[in-house]
Amino acid sequence: NHRIQMTTEDASSAVVHVLGAQLQLELDWSVGIGGGVWSSAEQLVAHFEAQQETYRQTLHGRRVLELGAGTGLAGFGAALVSPLSELVLSDVGEHVTLLRRNVEQNFDTLTQSGVKVRVETFDWTVEDVGHLDGPFDVLIGTDVAYHESLYEDVANAIDRTLKPDGVVILGVTRSDTGPSFFRELVKRGFNYHRIRDEDMGGKHTNSSFGLFTVWREAEFLDDPR
Repeated sequence: NHRIQMTTEDASSAVVHVLGAQLQLELDWSVGIGGGVWSSAEQLVAHFEAQQETYRQTLHGRRVLELGAGTGLAGFGAALVSPLSELVLSDVGEHVTLLRRNVEQNFDTLTQSGVKVRVETFDWTVEDVGHLDGPFDVLIGTDVAYHESLYEDVANAIDRTLKPDGVVILGVTRSDTGPSFFRELVKRGFNYHRIRDEDMGGKHTNSSFGLFTVWREAEFLDDPR
């Protein structure tokens, strides 16, 4: 039974034991809601661990972008489960500073497999994404569409940064991310699938959290948009 173990040492730090590694995370709620570890991020990393044989193959050598990375935990989990070619952690404002500190603090652990890790600012309302050097094979995000006002921006960000044959792995809090978010994805030519509770792993199984995979519908791949 694979389970992430996280201990909050105090209000400003946490130690996470996952996938045979120990991560030291700096927390800072003063930078905004992404300054702490959300339960959906814990759930996604627990899922990576529970299904590590699958993800070791599917993520191997891939370029991965985490949207709204916050402390970086979900992206760190991806880098630990498989030797990625590159991990880009993105956020806005002071969250970027916090991300950089967490990357520095865990750099040796994260880069043992040879993955290149960088941190970038990504404002979902800005169309120019050239600085990210995309598109990416895999996008991950946890509670990025936590309010209806963000649904279009998140869907657009996914559309602009994902390769035609790429996949998105999303962790959501079901009470925050409603069906209209997924309708925004479908409008842009995406399909989605909720990962079964029995495959999720972690302490949040059978709870208010859900994990989804998202991909482009085949008939949209030749769309000249």
